[in-house]
Amino acid sequence: MVEATDEFDAGPKLAAVIVEQLASAVQFPREELDRPTGTSEASGTAIRESGSDPAGILRSARSIFVESHTIWMKGNLLQDTLYTRPEMREWGICIVDDRNGADIYIDVTRPFLTYDWIFKMINPKTGMILGTGKVTVIDGPAAAQRLAIDIVNQIRSVRPVPATP
Repeated sequence: MVEATDEFDAGPKLAAVIVEQLASAVQFPREELDRPTGTSEASGTAIRESGSDPAGILRSARSIFVESHTIWMKGNLLQDTLYTRPEMREWGICIVDDRNGADIYIDVTRPFLTYDWIFKMINPKTGMILGTGKVTVIDGPAAAQRLAIDIVNQIRSVRPVPATP
């Protein structure tokens, strides 16, 4: 039995339990199951090399998927706002439409009867939370601007913008 608060918390815990049970069932050393196979593509290799380090994942990320769970802001509003940020182009990060194929999944919510907009940056492959933030504004367009600034600042804290010649 695995106790968790949500599916992003439960996924890695459940996977660890399954791997332990498989290792004991086949009498295979755990280290052998954890070792990379070497068949991953380049972006998967970069993410794997960063390990379970959120800063490493943010440094090596090449794609972002945005999903909004509020009727007050559609996901494409934050996508468009992030897309216009010059830092995103300088880092070479693109906005994608495939949640599972992205390096970072950004989940936006707004609790009922509040003006608080909460975001989580999540690694969709592991469910690990890479960063969180909250802004308080009245409407979706203003929230998208403020959220984009917070997201870029969190990425910038571990990934400096390349110097332009």
